[in-house]
Parts: sequence; structure tokens; C-alpha cells
Amino acid sequence: MMSSLSNPSGDLSKWIRQVIQMFTWQFKRLYDRIGVAMRLDRVKSLAAESEDSSFLSHMDGDLEMQLFLLSFSNESLQMVRFGAEMVFSSKDSTITDEDIDRIIAKGEEATAELDAKMKKFAEDAIKFKMDDTGDLYDFDDEKLLHCCSYKEQVMGDSIDSVSIDIDMIPLGGKECLVKTSKGSITVLVCGDQEKPALITYPDVALNYMSCFQGLFFSPDSASLLLHNFCIYHIDAPGHELGAAVIPSDLPLLSVDDLADQVAEVVDFFGLKEVFCLGVTAGAYILTLFAMKYRERVRGLILVSPVCKAPSWTEWLYNKVLLNLLYFYGMCGLLKECLLHRYFSKELRSSMNGAESDVIQACRRLLDERQSLNVMRFLQAMNERHDLTEGLKKLPCKTLIFVGDCSPFHTESVYMNTMMEKKICALVEVQSCGSLVTEEHPYAMLIPIEFFLMGFGLYRQQLPLSAASSNGSNPAKPPSLTYSCIAPELLSPESLGIKLKPIKTRATIEI
Repeated sequence: MMSSLSNPSGDLSKWIRQVIQMFTWQFKRLYDRIGVAMRLDRVKSLAAESEDSSFLSHMDGDLEMQLFLLSFSNESLQMVRFGAEMVFSSKDSTITDEDIDRIIAKGEEATAELDAKMKKFAEDAIKFKMDDTGDLYDFDDEKLLHCCSYKEQVMGDSIDSVSIDIDMIPLGGKECLVKTSKGSITVLVCGDQEKPALITYPDVALNYMSCFQGLFFSPDSASLLLHNFCIYHIDAPGHELGAAVIPSDLPLLSVDDLADQVAEVVDFFGLKEVFCLGVTAGAYILTLFAMKYRERVRGLILVSPVCKAPSWTEWLYNKVLLNLLYFYGMCGLLKECLLHRYFSKELRSSMNGAESDVIQACRRLLDERQSLNVMRFLQAMNERHDLTEGLKKLPCKTLIFVGDCSPFHTESVYMNTMMEKKICALVEVQSCGSLVTEEHPYAMLIPIEFFLMGFGLYRQQLPLSAASSNGSNPAKPPSLTYSCIAPELLSPESLGIKLKPIKTRATIEI
């Protein structure tokens, strides 16, 4: 395999593809051999009971060859030996061509049986349960069905948590099905469509409910965001509530296709300029949208964004997740991997034996996802390209949030360094994962408020009594205007955040 690699100086992209294929083949080979080794001892113990298996103790060959020989039954071995002896040692044999054909047909039948057994062995090597409802090597279908029904019963009966349920607290608004050249997409429109537009895009396996409910359900957020914007919640294809499985004959969408799809949604509603709010994968899509359609985006609010092509470790990790999604759907292990992606260890750790309400809510909402639809979005993100060069030319003001416990913290900081300092600010939220909108949504409000002041957008002015009762500050007087991002966002101790040094200028006109 190594000898087939061409000179990298000739065609670098072709050489990289060959390296990827080589490593993929090596991983698959190792994966299959591990599965064979796991079952060889068991097969030997069963074969030791037969009279024709004594040759095993003298074999030092390949594992596959041992398994090949063991797969033949005693009758098959006897048939091969008898047929070979009769054909090759007898000169005056009465065996006809029809007899030979029958022997060959019998051998083909045994070969087909062997192929079926080998296929089953390979499937058993990789198809094992990874959640906490069954044994690791328990492949009994009835037990699996029992475990699934038990999980559904437990989930259906768990109503003690305060997790957000879509039937209990709907976001309101109007749900629209927008048909684009890349396929249909669901958009939830909340608010007065005469107001400026705010586009949201969630992370992988999430939708507007599971990604933005913590931010938009707070009263302070309503007076800031809903007062100033009409919200357009865009879900990734097949991620909306009650979504069906996307037909397999439809082509996979790339990240560029998803960005173009956002542009078609903007055109559908007749929007000239929009603000954008995205989380991780959604932040990447909206950043790409802002690069391709610069005149359409006024400002970006990005939460734990990524901007570079996936590293080797991320690429392999995503490949594991893709296989989990394909073979097991939204299983226990996959949900744990996603929760690790979204939340900090502090929040994921059980307190007094009970999970936090945020984690419980996320688990319940993940169960509603169609695994094959999630695969499509994750596959697109695993093939994303580098946006670094485009970031240097991005003209719109940008506010970046990232938790200091996020797996994408380094990349978010890198993204901030690549953008123009006068238009980009970075806010690091302490003891928080990637999903700041759910884990620490209140830490976002003050930075967003000052960010929006640069566009002449202010918090809704409340009566003095109401403001003093809930601890909120009254809105800024209309006579004050700010030309850019405010340089000071109160004290880090009071906000629970820490800020990267940002040098901006603010002019105040009275």
C-alpha cells in the first residue's frame, strides 16, 4: 500500500487523497482482524469437540485462514477429501462430468455458506451496544427490543425535570417550509417582520429549540432581542421538529450548499440585510454565508465558531460518530459524545446522582433527531474548507463567544486573531462549554447589548419600577449614540466572564 503512493511534489492533493485512503484501509483491516481475534478462541473451543479439528494445534498461520478452515463442517471436509481422491487417484473411474459438476456445485454451496458466516462474524465484531441498557456483547434481538422499549418507557415517564418540552413551552411564531434549489428547509419566524432580521443556525444534531431556548426564553433577552429583531430560526435540513428521514437518493449537501440555502431563505422573505447568530457548525455556515454575500450581512454573533478545515483528530473522531449514527442511531454513547461537544465537564457531572435540567432537556431533544439526517450535516462539516483567508476581508462587525472548556476554544481564539481588531471582539465565558446559549445564556446579554449599540439598537425601555424590581438597567437615552463596540463591558466578576483585551473607540454624542 505504501509503495503505491506517488511523488507528492507532482500532485499534492492527489497524494493527500492517497494517504487518506491508505490510512482508511489500514484502520479497516485492523478493525476486521480485531473482530476475528475476539472470536477465534470461542470458535476453537467449539471446533475442539469435533474429530477433524485436531490439526488446529499444529497451525501457526493467519487468523483468517484458521477461521476459514474452521468454518467448514465435518461433512464439507469429508466431501472435499472424498471428491479429490476419487477424481485424481482413479484411472478407471466411473465418475462422469455430471458428477464433477455436482461436486463443484457442492463446493460453491459451501463457499456461499462460508461467506455468510464470515459476514456475520464481521458484523458481530462492530455491531455491539454502547449504551447503558445492555451488555457489551449481547446481540439478542429480543433483548435489544426490550431495552429500547424500556428506554422509551423511562423517557416517557420522566416528567419531574424542568426541561423544556415543545408541547409545554412553544416558541411561538409561524413555521414556514421554504423550497430552495438545495431542497426544502424549515424556518420559524418570530416577531414583527418589519423589524431588522436576525438569522439563527444551530449546531450539529440541534435545532432552534434545543440550541437557543435558554437565550431567548429569558425576560432580559426578550427586551433586547425580540424588541429589536424579527427572529428567523433556520434549522439544518432534516433537523426540524418531527422531521422525516431525508430520502437516500437525494445528494449530500456541502457547506457551500448550506450557505447558499441560507441566501435563498433570505431572498424568500425579501430581506435585504440580516444579523446572524450561529453556534459552532451553524456559526461556520453563517460565516461562510457572510463571506459569499457580504452586502447581505450587517453583523455576526458567533458562539464557539470553527473556521479551519478539520484536523486529523477531529476528522477521525467525526468518522467514528458517523459510523455510530449509521449503525446504532442516537445511541447512548453517541449522545455522550455530543454532550461532551456541547457542555462543560462541570455541568455534565452528576450532582447528588441527578443530572442537571439542561442536560436532561438536551438528552430528550436529541432522542427526537433522525440519525441519518444528522449524518448528512456532520458529513458536510467533516469536509469543510478553511476560511482563514476570507476572514481577513470580512467587513461586518463580529462578536465571538466561547466557553473556556469548549473543544473549539483554540479555534475560536484563532478566528478572532484573523479578523480585523476594530470590528471583532472575543468574549470567553468561564466554566462553560461550547453551547453558551444554553449553559450560561445570561453571560451573553450585556456583551450583545453593547454590541448592538453600535448599530443604534437598544434594550426596550422599561418603567422605573419594573427595572428596579428585576435588577435591570433602564435603556440608554435616545440622545446617546455609539459608533462602535463599547470598550468596557462592566466587570468580569459581576458578569461571570473574562474578556480578551480589545481596543476599540467609542464616541458619545449628547
